[in-house]
Amino acid sequence: MRIVVDTNVLISGVFFGGFPRKILSSIVNGKITACATSEIINEYEEIVQEMINRKQGHINRTILIPLIKTMEIIKPSSHIEICRDSDDDKFLECAIDSHALYINVYRDSSEHRIVSATIWLRM
Repeated sequence: MRIVVDTNVLISGVFFGGFPRKILSSIVNGKITACATSEIINEYEEIVQEMINRKQGHINRTILIPLIKTMEIIKPSSHIEICRDSDDDKFLECAIDSHALYINVYRDSSEHRIVSATIWLRM
C-alpha cells in the first residue's frame, strides 16, 4: 500500500505516539510504502525542528532519518490548487504522481483519517 503522510501525522507520531506512531513504524518496517516530494521532506524537517525548539527536548532532527530513508521520493509533475491551505496541495500532488491509494490526515486528537486520494479530490 502506498500512502502520503500529512505533516500533522508525522508530528503526532514522533512526539506523541498512538495510531500515528504505528503508521510511522509500519513505514520504517517496510509494511507500508510512504511517498513524498523534496518539498514535503523539507516541511517535515522544518516542523520537527520547530517542535524541538518549542519543547526544548533532547531529541533532534536525526529522528527522521530512518523514516525518510524508507520513503519513496518522487518528483512532482501535477499542479493542484484546491485546498483551503495552499500548502496542503503538495500532498495531493504527491498522492496523484506517486499513485498513492491514501493520504494519511490528522488534524487533532478528535480527527484522524486515512482518506482515499480519489475521495479527497472530490471533497
